[in-house]
Amino acid sequence: MGFTALNITERSLDALLQPAEMLEFLTVCPMLQEFDYSGALHDEVSTAKPHVVHLPHLRVLSIRNTCFQRTILSGLDAPALKELHLQNLNLDFALQRLSTIDEGDSDEENPDYSRSPWSDHHNGIPVG
Repeated sequence: MGFTALNITERSLDALLQPAEMLEFLTVCPMLQEFDYSGALHDEVSTAKPHVVHLPHLRVLSIRNTCFQRTILSGLDAPALKELHLQNLNLDFALQRLSTIDEGDSDEENPDYSRSPWSDHHNGIPVG
């Protein structure tokens, strides 16, 4: 196959992609320059030893959300690799990008304490 960019994203735990299978698929992609893989945070269940895949043009490799990044990395021969992006590895849960808001002080409040109604009581200015 002659394409130069590939993005694989696992969306289901019903059919688990294994690193040996993925590396076997990559053997038919010799022109690949950019490869992005986002897993589904499952364990490696296959005991098949992956073959080393020679990808002479691979420049950018991104691996996210997986527990078998070592198998993928050790199964690639990529002499032209310039960028390696690794994120959320060896996790048993998905990280949430949403954050909770504390009920405490906000950074948006004015830090000038002299404008506080409580400071007005102490300096004799009537509170309106």
